[in-house]
Amino acid sequence: MSVRTELETFIGAIRFFTRLHVPGQLGQSPVALERAIRYFPATGLIVGLIAALVFVLSCLFWPKSLAVLAAITAAIYVTGAIHEDGWNDMVDGFCSSREKEKILAIMRESQVGRFGAVALVVLLLTRFITLVEIDLQLVPMALIAGHVVSRLCSTFVLAT
Repeated sequence: MSVRTELETFIGAIRFFTRLHVPGQLGQSPVALERAIRYFPATGLIVGLIAALVFVLSCLFWPKSLAVLAAITAAIYVTGAIHEDGWNDMVDGFCSSREKEKILAIMRESQVGRFGAVALVVLLLTRFITLVEIDLQLVPMALIAGHVVSRLCSTFVLAT
């Protein structure tokens, strides 16, 4: 494949999985989006690096707990909360029904149901407490690794 094709595929992954501004039309073709799966971990690296940078800079001014909150918030903003929305939809669907058709219908709804809301709070608290409880020097690496590995896992699932 050509360098331009790979660049377009990578830009497609960035466009799809982040809110980062990418100039021009690169990465908007359906083919680029289809091939973008191989760049999911790279987008995770970008998001993780941004979150880690926000954490490190925030530590200069705030206590660790606020710096962790700033890093989590930055990652959510950069991704457009796409992962949190997916988590919410999945929990709402599987906790609200046992019928496949109804589960899928609930997951397609834009509303936040009670199960999804509670699960989202638990997810965010878990992220926060985990990062606050680990050693200060490990937080940036945990942020980077978490974003890369989570997307690598989804890549493996989608590839198989």
